[in-house]
Amino acid sequence: MVKDGQLSAAKIENVRQSLASIGATILKYNGVSAYFSPGACVTDIAESYLRNKERQFTASVRPCGIYGLNGEISIGVPVTVNAQGAKPFEVPLSPEEWAAFEKSVADQMIQNKALDEFSSGPEIAKAQPEPFEPA
Repeated sequence: MVKDGQLSAAKIENVRQSLASIGATILKYNGVSAYFSPGACVTDIAESYLRNKERQFTASVRPCGIYGLNGEISIGVPVTVNAQGAKPFEVPLSPEEWAAFEKSVADQMIQNKALDEFSSGPEIAKAQPEPFEPA
C-alpha cells in the first residue's frame, strides 16, 4: 500500500503502534483485556451468518454424530457458519488430541451433573427474583 501511494509509511507506522498498544489501553480502562477478541469473533460469526459466508470457527455447540457425541453436551468443536446456522464437522485428531478431547467431554459431563444437582436444590427452586422497579 505504501508502494502504491495509498498510505504513507508514517501512517502505517502509526496504525502499527496503535494496534500494538490496544491491549494495554483496554486493560487500562477495563481492568481486563478479554473483551476485544471475543467481541471481534462474535462479529465475524454474525457476519458469516448474515452474509452466508461459509466460514469456519470453533464454537460451543451440541454435536450429533461426530466425535462419538449425540447432543448430550455443549462443547467446543469446529463449525461452519452460514445462513442456515452453525454446522459442526469433525477433523482428524491425533491420539493425544483424541485423549484430551475425551477428557474434556468427561470433565464437562461432570460439571453439567454438578450444576444440575445444584440448581435442583430446594432453596434455588423456590427463590424468586425481586421485581424490577425503575428508579
